[in-house]
Amino acid sequence: MSTEAWLAQLSLEDQVAQLMVPRPAKLELPPQHYSEAFSAGGIIVDRGVYQDPRQMATYIGQAQRAALARNGVPLFICCDHEGGHIRFMRTVATAVPSNMALGAAADPECAAEAAHVLAEELLAVGVNWTLGPVADVNVNPRNPVIGTRAFSDDPMVVSAYVAAAVRAYQEAGLLACAKHFPGHGDTDVDSHIGLPRLEHPRSRLEEVELVPFRAAIAAGVGSVMTAHILVEAFDPEWIGTLSPTILTDLLRNELGHHGIIVTDALEMAGVADLLPEPEAAIESVRAGADMLLTGRDPAGNQEVFVALVAAVRSGRIPAARFEAAVRNILDAKTRYIRQPLPDPGRAEREVGSEEHRQRALELARRSISVARDQSGVLPLPRDRGEGLLVLSPLGSRRTMMETWTFGESLLGDEVVSRAPGTIVEAVEYPVSAARRGELAPELERAEIVLVGTLNAIVDPDQVEFVEWLREAAPGAQLVVAGLRTPYDLLALPWLETYVCAYSTVDPSIIALAEVLFGEQPARGRVPVSLAS
Repeated sequence: MSTEAWLAQLSLEDQVAQLMVPRPAKLELPPQHYSEAFSAGGIIVDRGVYQDPRQMATYIGQAQRAALARNGVPLFICCDHEGGHIRFMRTVATAVPSNMALGAAADPECAAEAAHVLAEELLAVGVNWTLGPVADVNVNPRNPVIGTRAFSDDPMVVSAYVAAAVRAYQEAGLLACAKHFPGHGDTDVDSHIGLPRLEHPRSRLEEVELVPFRAAIAAGVGSVMTAHILVEAFDPEWIGTLSPTILTDLLRNELGHHGIIVTDALEMAGVADLLPEPEAAIESVRAGADMLLTGRDPAGNQEVFVALVAAVRSGRIPAARFEAAVRNILDAKTRYIRQPLPDPGRAEREVGSEEHRQRALELARRSISVARDQSGVLPLPRDRGEGLLVLSPLGSRRTMMETWTFGESLLGDEVVSRAPGTIVEAVEYPVSAARRGELAPELERAEIVLVGTLNAIVDPDQVEFVEWLREAAPGAQLVVAGLRTPYDLLALPWLETYVCAYSTVDPSIIALAEVLFGEQPARGRVPVSLAS
């Protein structure tokens, strides 16, 4: 149907509900609950809902059937599936290298290839809106939330990659989303847990933060996500998500974005600490947002819905602003939702297919970077037996992003398969005194110690542990693998051997092992500055 036909049949309440994208997070909650309650405009699929592709496709199909039965308007089904450690269906979906890993390959076509792989699997399970690519320029090494989600610290490099990804996603039939406007790459606070601030003059923001968003808009990006950050040069009072100056004057009028503007999650502290969710929803729409990523609680979503209806009826949300938001949403649905009902059989066949995994591995092979090997320890020997010790990180609880990705990687298995007899020990940061005591005998015997770090640049515990390793194994050669950003080298400048994998996803770890043992050359170039 056309936008005009939908508008003619939708009640005011159903039009208001089109603005909302709740996040069902409980398996026992039927996905159609939201459509039955207030005909939501979409659903964001939580990373913990389902892991089985057939089950996911069935779940999404149920939600779409409920929406179509209610008013004939299909749902936007969206998710965070950027590549690297930000992904859903973790146990089965093909994992592609992180954006920064793709940046290390120095070829924007890698972003397009990764987007094609991700798009094929998302479409197979029924996702029609991907909340990517990330358009942030990670110029702050101590950024706790962006890091390897960014392609580079160079705005022109980020622009080329973002444009390539946008085109690839949308050519495949997915609505793409450039985020986090007007730029989250130079912050040292995670907006999930606090309020970041950017204090740069407008001239600097024009030269760095806005450049990739201009490229995304020029590439025809269908949606842009707001950031819960205070950018004083644009608006000293309102955060991006709530600012008419940023969303309407800047993004809509000056930069010329005519697609959907969607908020980041309104339950995040960067906005939730300022306003209750119903108020934040109203002010976001007034500022220029079209769609709202609302929370997990059904009762809370109902409160947001009631508040929005009242604000539209009273004129607090002006009629013209409300109509423009609804039209933007429906126009995008006519363009991007071609087949709302997924085929569970196709999902089972395509998600995590061998072809996709091989394509992801080829991307990873182009990314591995040897930032330093002053001691010439690479390639690693295969005949040291217990003289080679691998300390494989399970994770860190220093940042919220890392708490989402706990779990052992393939690092130990990949090394053992090449060097039989290698000792592998899993470590969780921070490493306790008791655990260090358990490791001490193995460190005394070790000739080579390979340890993985996870954003040690923002985690003093990891830095201290690696420094302790130098003392605990003075006779061993120390090899550090950066499994997130390469900035760990800034915190450990004395390291002689440092290799960047940019992620713990399987293809990146396999490609890392191939480089460590000389099976593949290190083809990647570190895509950020490591000048102190």
